[in-house]
Amino acid sequence: MLSLLTANEALPPTCSVLPTLRTGDVIAVNKWDLGIRIPSTNVWLTGPHVNAGDPIIFIYPEDPTMHFVKRIVALGGDTIVYENKTIRINAIPLQQEPKTPSELQALHLGHESSNFKFFSEKPTAQLSYFIQIDPDSDSEFEPTEQLQARWPDACTHSGSTVVCKVPFNHAFVMGDNRDNSLDSRFWGFVPYDSIKGKASRYVFNIQHFGTSRWFESIH
Repeated sequence: MLSLLTANEALPPTCSVLPTLRTGDVIAVNKWDLGIRIPSTNVWLTGPHVNAGDPIIFIYPEDPTMHFVKRIVALGGDTIVYENKTIRINAIPLQQEPKTPSELQALHLGHESSNFKFFSEKPTAQLSYFIQIDPDSDSEFEPTEQLQARWPDACTHSGSTVVCKVPFNHAFVMGDNRDNSLDSRFWGFVPYDSIKGKASRYVFNIQHFGTSRWFESIH
């Protein structure tokens, strides 16, 4: 089953999934890739089939009226370390390859991505995606009350370093706009039952129609 979603409907104002999604992108969301649920419930008959690197749409745990788009970085049972703008999963660093702005010309990025550094990140040999990092930002991550209350022993925060043991049947998600994303580093984990689908294809962009990425796959 496919449905359409406009990036503005699911992204906070920081546009946390740049450079993968721009403000105004209309995307196709694949709900069947996850598996099969009993209609109108969160009970899975098969699945959920989720993988590190998947860009997903999910119910925001701190406000169930909102849907967010982020990327799965770690799965239940994994230990994730975010430190110095890099990621280690179970002590293994995710590969990051620097990219120049000219290498991202096809994404038609605007002022929202100026002065950033770009990398391709590879969680597996088969998958890579772009991230952007603000070299002048030195973010400090403070856990929300929900994270402290629901998972008091799951994470440790020390300035710009976050270490988490992801609970089973949950995912740790982050935005590709790493220094401008409200994500699992702050509020914790996404239950698999709260994942509504995978962002599968661009359709068009309602703000920049002439530079739409017509029906390209989303990585």
